[in-house]
Amino acid sequence: MLTYVAADINCPTCFNQVIETITATPGVHTVDPHVVDGCIAITHDLDESVLLTTITTIGHTLDIAPNGEITMGQAHATIHVCDAHSSEH
Repeated sequence: MLTYVAADINCPTCFNQVIETITATPGVHTVDPHVVDGCIAITHDLDESVLLTTITTIGHTLDIAPNGEITMGQAHATIHVCDAHSSEH
């Protein structure tokens, strides 16, 4: 099954960790990430909820607090064809 996931991860390290984890997950065959769009095309034999849980557990957003400090927020992910993959769909 081919699933497109849009994630709001703006932390490059977190995005890379998500890609590495998904790639190593049994049942995942291919992973095609587009970091600029936060979009990941995944070919797999899994329930899509497994992919979403993996992404939101590992991925984070970087936010700037009112006092200027950088904080980490929880990432969100949805099943969605994003611009990076729309021509492939």
